[in-house]
Amino acid sequence: MSTSAPASGGMRITELAARSGVSVRTIRFYQEAGVLPRPRMRGRVGWYGEEHLERLAFVGRLQQRGYSLAAVADMVAAQVPDGLSAGEAYDVVQPALLRAGVALVARGVPVEVALAELDRLRAELGVIAERFALILRHDLLPGYLPDGTSREVLEEVLPAILVATGSVLREALERALSVRPKPPGPPLAEPPHAASAS
Repeated sequence: MSTSAPASGGMRITELAARSGVSVRTIRFYQEAGVLPRPRMRGRVGWYGEEHLERLAFVGRLQQRGYSLAAVADMVAAQVPDGLSAGEAYDVVQPALLRAGVALVARGVPVEVALAELDRLRAELGVIAERFALILRHDLLPGYLPDGTSREVLEEVLPAILVATGSVLREALERALSVRPKPPGPPLAEPPHAASAS
């Protein structure tokens, strides 16, 4: 299978990242957010063109002017540079994660921070999912026929698991936000009234 560049020229994502100064992860995030079109595929290799460089420069200029990613996406949809179609379809594997990431970035969280946090979230939730899977296998699945019923059991209990984990996460997040970090430095001096009382 040939992986040479198309006759019209092109670059792989690593070269696009190097030439644009935008990381590979951010480029992929922009694609999921609908800001940057997918590459042209040749076999299993994606090829990018000068129009992708121009789009990244356009997005960078807008963000430097203080526009959120959501606003950038709206502007891109309304004013698309030549060579890029505003009506392209995108396959989003996990729309909920994409919405969470876009919401964070739109409120000022750097793209790299949002992506790194979503990676951590996947890893940490994987551990929690394994614990729930052990419970299901031990306590629920033995009562079912062994062939093809695990999906049925999961569909029955998943809503309750999601509500429970969502509630616990919300409670923990509210608690974490209510705790003010202590300022660095030496401990505060004892209040004068405390010293006089002793």
